[in-house]
Amino acid sequence: MDINEVFAKIGFDGKMFLFNVVNFLVILLVLRKFFFKKIFDALDARQAKIQEGLDDAEKYKHELKMAEQLSAEIVDKAKHDGTEIIMNSKKEAELLATNIKNQAQDDISELEQKSREQIELERKQMIASLKKETADLAIMATEKIIKEKLDKKRDREIIDSYLDQLEEK
Repeated sequence: MDINEVFAKIGFDGKMFLFNVVNFLVILLVLRKFFFKKIFDALDARQAKIQEGLDDAEKYKHELKMAEQLSAEIVDKAKHDGTEIIMNSKKEAELLATNIKNQAQDDISELEQKSREQIELERKQMIASLKKETADLAIMATEKIIKEKLDKKRDREIIDSYLDQLEEK
């Protein structure tokens, strides 16, 4: 059996095959001339857009990483600043408390000193008053005893001198 007979039995026609190949090549050339360029340009543009999107995504990913890093630095700085402010406030509060305490102690000491001075002044006034009353009582007692009135000024001098001697002892 000949190859042509085999082809004939299966329904293969050589002329038709040749015609189909020529048709295919003509259509391929027409498509290539008019349509493939546009299709390939569209594919290239699409590939460029995809690549641009990937590049942008990488760029944004890098920017996001930098922003997160900057955010972490800002948070750390804020924490540090907050801690520093708290510590400074504590120191100022302690200093203020110490100043208030010292001022209160100074005020108390001043009041104590004034009170002592007032008490001393009142004590001296009481002693002077007591001396005068004692002198008056002594004069009255002496007058009654002697039954005669001495010079009041002289009597006072004698009694004051006597009382001063008592105080010295």
